[in-house]
Amino acid sequence: MAKSTIKELESLTANDAGRILREDGSLAGRISVRKDGVSVSFFYRYRWGVSYAEKVVSSRGQHV
Repeated sequence: MAKSTIKELESLTANDAGRILREDGSLAGRISVRKDGVSVSFFYRYRWGVSYAEKVVSSRGQHV
């Protein structure tokens, strides 16, 4: 998967809420809407035994 650019992240709107951005490797970002704008929470998803686990790495917001 391709890396997201700053321009792509800045163009996110409330209509993108719930979407998952896939990055290289196991990194992904979950788009959500908060009272002060759009936010992307980045996390790593990895396999642990027979199930999958997620570890949050960062959360970035944008005021709309």
